[in-house]
Amino acid sequence: MKKFVIALLNITFILSSFGFAGELNGIWENGERFIEYRIHSDNTVDSDVEPDTMRTVLKPYYRFYYDDSGRLPFSVKRKDEQKNIYILSIKYAGVKKRMEAPVWIYKDSLFASFYQKEPFKITKNGFEVDFIEKNDKEPSILNGFWIEKGCRKELRLYPQDTPDSFDAFFFMNGQYIQFRYWKDYLMYREQSAVFKYTKEELIKFPKFLRRGGDIYTCITSNGSTLRNYTKGTYTINTEDAKLYLTLTPDGGGPGSDAVGDTYPHEKYAEVQDLPLFIDEKDGAFGLDAPFVHRSAVTDLDAVIKKHNSLRRPPPEPMLQADQLDFYWERIQMIRSKR
Repeated sequence: MKKFVIALLNITFILSSFGFAGELNGIWENGERFIEYRIHSDNTVDSDVEPDTMRTVLKPYYRFYYDDSGRLPFSVKRKDEQKNIYILSIKYAGVKKRMEAPVWIYKDSLFASFYQKEPFKITKNGFEVDFIEKNDKEPSILNGFWIEKGCRKELRLYPQDTPDSFDAFFFMNGQYIQFRYWKDYLMYREQSAVFKYTKEELIKFPKFLRRGGDIYTCITSNGSTLRNYTKGTYTINTEDAKLYLTLTPDGGGPGSDAVGDTYPHEKYAEVQDLPLFIDEKDGAFGLDAPFVHRSAVTDLDAVIKKHNSLRRPPPEPMLQADQLDFYWERIQMIRSKR
């Protein structure tokens, strides 16, 4: 009986371990690639069972050839069982150190780059207070402090270095500020950065962050007041049950690097009606378009074999015979001058 109970507990543990990553398991695709996640184990790196794998199939050559790049071993975990934010630990061939890549799954979409809500504090006249709504309207779903996570350049076939910088947002009462954390060689310290929201209210958040073994800061030198940021107003519009975000910048901080074209995300320098995907339970949002969508394909090998057996039609000639014009008079004139 005791052995039966232990075996039952082991089976339950394996099923629950597989279930927590079940949303990730399967085939995903976009216009450029398929990605197949096969999760067999309990997601531990040193497991004795078959490792979990991530397989990428590219769709180059005008989609006339699917290039199978093989499988990479990886493990997956998430810190909060109630959220669909996963940390992938990918083992690339010939690279000793694994690359960690956060991803966010929203319905049938997977975001390789997204924003995650982070804790912060507000003090008023030196006393800590809750977030204060400045109007009687319904609180915005974006109110709070958000930090960019993941790989801005998607998940690739090779390991990516940690970024030189990443963005952060404060959304509050129809207003926003946007700034960056950049890689620096300072010593990490548990120290707060301060943004002066009003004369009496100060917003406090981490001055230093760790990512991939690197240290990032949002303030130069030994200061504590955030000076380099852009600010403005924002609106969220709804159309056909979809959300769209518009940012309207109207200035910046007093810092020398607080110009409008320095701190906005390169891809979203001017955000006008950009699709917004947000889940308050996950504390995450994504902009524009996800990295990949859940694919309807169930057998990737069969799809590759069928697709690569197709014959590619001959390319159209660059010049049609009836379009040729050699300007014979000019050619004869040039020849006569030799």
